[in-house]
Amino acid sequence: MGSDKKSIIIIGCGVLGSIIADGINDKLVKHYEISAVYDRQQFQAEKLAERLGVKRALYLEEIIAYKPAYVIEAASKEVVESMACDILKAGIDMIILSVGHWRMAD
Repeated sequence: MGSDKKSIIIIGCGVLGSIIADGINDKLVKHYEISAVYDRQQFQAEKLAERLGVKRALYLEEIIAYKPAYVIEAASKEVVESMACDILKAGIDMIILSVGHWRMAD
């Protein structure tokens, strides 16, 4: 990875995660590089990682160990609830796309 590029890990390798990954690779490649992808459905992560030519993270600790500049969550509110605090405590900025997590109770 070039020192001028910021590292990104994408959590969630379904349709939305794939769209984000393609957008980064197509439009933002001068400034950002996807280091790894993660999905609880390992086959999804494997498929996207292979297509992008990046690594597949298997655990939260591995995501943190990569020390990315950003983690982009495109998975589910459950993933936000189980991972966000640890990622943020590690000093990693996180972009959360699962807006259902922020829905206010009626």
